[in-house]
Amino acid sequence: MKLKAIFRDPVTFLRIMQSMAKLSNRCILRCSPEEIHVVIPRGTGPVEAFAVLDNINFFFREYKVESNYNNQVNIEIVSEHLCQALKQITPASQVTFKLAKQNNQPILNVEIITRSKSGQELTVLHDVLIAIKKPRDMEIIRTPEKAVGEQGRYYKVITSFPDLAEVRVVAERMRSVESTHDRIMILANLVGEVKIAVQSDTTKVETHWTGMQTNAGQDNTDVTLAQRQKFRQVNLDARSFVRLLGCTLIDYVPELWIAPKRFATFVIHVRKPGPANESYIAHLQVTLNAMQEAYDE
Repeated sequence: MKLKAIFRDPVTFLRIMQSMAKLSNRCILRCSPEEIHVVIPRGTGPVEAFAVLDNINFFFREYKVESNYNNQVNIEIVSEHLCQALKQITPASQVTFKLAKQNNQPILNVEIITRSKSGQELTVLHDVLIAIKKPRDMEIIRTPEKAVGEQGRYYKVITSFPDLAEVRVVAERMRSVESTHDRIMILANLVGEVKIAVQSDTTKVETHWTGMQTNAGQDNTDVTLAQRQKFRQVNLDARSFVRLLGCTLIDYVPELWIAPKRFATFVIHVRKPGPANESYIAHLQVTLNAMQEAYDE
């Protein structure tokens, strides 16, 4: 079993890992020759999440993975430990990670070659403890494609979503409203409107966005205007929602997929760095389960 990667862009990878670390303490790196998936499996909390490095050549100068399991290597890791190991990088750093062993314990060896303020070359080594996931363990962990396939029939609205940092400011203020039971309501319709709201016994506060782009692929041929204007709703745990909004990515395009009363999936397309660059290099797919409670019709 072998895994070695020399980074071309370690900074964007770190930002993706930091965003995933906000959602869960642990994750799985599913490494294959074509892609790397960072996975937070369902069943470990209210979140199921995937970060997919779609363009391996953008992230790595050299990338090699070999195993007896279809050349796939699966690593369980404490997300924050890997983020801490990468924290010293700069855009000019040369960063390598590779699978290794220390005292018969599997580790991810992270080597960072950088320069001090005086220009002296420095080499920093980190050994991050990991666990190797066996093939039978991975059989019960969904891929992002399988997750969408199994959940697809429940989605009623697919729409673009406002900037996450903007929504986070609004959501954090809403959480200060007393007696909301840390619940936040997400609503969207097929005419490009998105709302987030909180409600207590005495107060309701909501923020409304218009001009969102709905998915042109949705079958709306026989849908009346009144049906298109109807808001579909999902109530989420506010703490999990705010953690998602703490995403550290810089250039991205977010989408909201609502399965009313069941879950909401946020798909965050990561753009290649550069002015007005429209090509995507990765995407995050984060599903938050609905809170189990009664809904207003």
